Amino acid sequence: MAPHIFQWEIGNLLVRQARREPRFDLNEAFAILDAFGIELAPSWGRNDLRLLSLFASSRGLSLFDACYLWLAMAVDGALASRDRDLLDATRAAGLPVIDLRD
Repeated sequence: MAPHIFQWEIGNLLVRQARREPRFDLNEAFAILDAFGIELAPSWGRNDLRLLSLFASSRGLSLFDACYLWLAMAVDGALASRDRDLLDATRAAGLPVIDLRD
């Protein structure tokens, strides 16, 4: 499961890769991503954004990273990332992490 912003973040990453690498197959990349079956959480409203902003600030995270931690906390799940600060904040929240830097 991922926050609703995941689709925009990963989509942007894939578009940038397609611009850098002429033979990069954007359709194939999205097909591979679809095979993972990642469920997207519903988007949040204005008041949720305010709360999330306070949460991000209190944890020293970007608003985007805070979305992932907030969701992991809401579903009591593990969080997978390559971002050290996000992994540290997740550990501090008492949740398991999957460190993708290896």
